[in-house]
Amino acid sequence: MRSDTPILTALESFFVSNYHLAPKTKAFYRQNITAFARFISDKLGREAVISDLQKDYAEHYLAQVRSEPTAKYPTGSVFRVDAAAKSLKRLSSWFAESGIQADKLGFSLLRAVKNAKVPDNVRAALTEEEMDAILSAYRPGTVEYTVIVLMLGTGLRFNEARELLVGDVDFANGLLTVRPEISKSKELRTVDVHDAVMKELDRYLRKRHIRRPEQPLFLSDEGKPFSEDGFDKLFRRIRRESGVAHFHAHLARHTWATRYKGDILELKRQGGWKDWKQVERYRHGQRPARENLVNPLDLKRTLVNFNRASA
Repeated sequence: MRSDTPILTALESFFVSNYHLAPKTKAFYRQNITAFARFISDKLGREAVISDLQKDYAEHYLAQVRSEPTAKYPTGSVFRVDAAAKSLKRLSSWFAESGIQADKLGFSLLRAVKNAKVPDNVRAALTEEEMDAILSAYRPGTVEYTVIVLMLGTGLRFNEARELLVGDVDFANGLLTVRPEISKSKELRTVDVHDAVMKELDRYLRKRHIRRPEQPLFLSDEGKPFSEDGFDKLFRRIRRESGVAHFHAHLARHTWATRYKGDILELKRQGGWKDWKQVERYRHGQRPARENLVNPLDLKRTLVNFNRASA
């Protein structure tokens, strides 16, 4: 590709390169980048090309988005601005990584473009009542029930769960391996899995007679691996049948992160995040449990008792 390649043509190559993106994420990028291309076309009277994806144009476009009223936000939506900024910056980063368009240091031309500040409580975790409603809609052993339990218990992303193989589950040690090719970060990681979640995975596999390591963990009713669209339909069905209309795969990830009781460094590692800001957003600024607070007097008492015993 060259600098005069149409942005929308380049977008299709971006999707081919980032094949692991979930359907909703692809739609998210397509909507925002198409809107930017339309903005450029209206302003310049020609088709938007790769060289148009630069800081001045992007900021001009984001300022326009910020001022556009929506049904819910008559004075403009900060969420739309945030979505547009993230979409443009992700495409620009890919251009830089691929050697198509970058600054003198090899970085994205939109590196200095700031994301919109979105309230931290935008994605509140599922309540226990909502979790109960979702789980109660299905019998243990069904694919829906098992997918729900796995994602609430591990925080896996949409495609990470969809593309799991039986061999990725270590029942003996209670571990799950997220292979680099299905991970968003393209790095291998292991996730500790609760015994109750492992029990449900085992129940599901025994019922479906799925045991070979190379087999997909989750199969459709027809016994085939889930496509992205098929997995998305499964979540739409869960929303409809559970009555929890706002449930989706990423909300399960938020819920897992919020309920996680371990060390925050371990949360970051097991969740597969590179950016601490993302951990903070998913954690929703949760305060530490009282029993995990530091009491320096415990150390003092320990030393006094040790000295007395040594005297």
